[in-house]
Amino acid sequence: MIKFSYIIFFMSLFLLLTSIFFSFTEKEIQSEVLYASVNITNKAGFEINGTALTFGNIQRPGTSSRNVILTNDYNFPVIIFIKVEGDISKVLDFPEEIKLGIGEKERVSFSVIASPNVDYGFYSGEVLFNTFRD
Repeated sequence: MIKFSYIIFFMSLFLLLTSIFFSFTEKEIQSEVLYASVNITNKAGFEINGTALTFGNIQRPGTSSRNVILTNDYNFPVIIFIKVEGDISKVLDFPEEIKLGIGEKERVSFSVIASPNVDYGFYSGEVLFNTFRD
């Protein structure tokens, strides 16, 4: 009878710790992907696109910036992790984490930095925005 009580106790403890662990584990609530591109060349030019993060043509050395406005429409604070995939990640500067309170908006700047030693060429990829409850 004592062994059975120990088994019940340890199973209950295990279930309690498991539920506490999963309640504190961050769960992604939203994910967005934005295409990004730049052409590093010897001629300057620009491109306007409302659905992508395009920087057009930039000369080296040179920079170009674009802004994205992030808004928290949830009724709780959020944290947004930003990650860039693709070869544009070699030349793109951006914040990796943004915290927003309820109803807050923030303008986030993305800058292409074409240093003198960057190769000419077309760079592209995706910017991933992963939102979690803070």
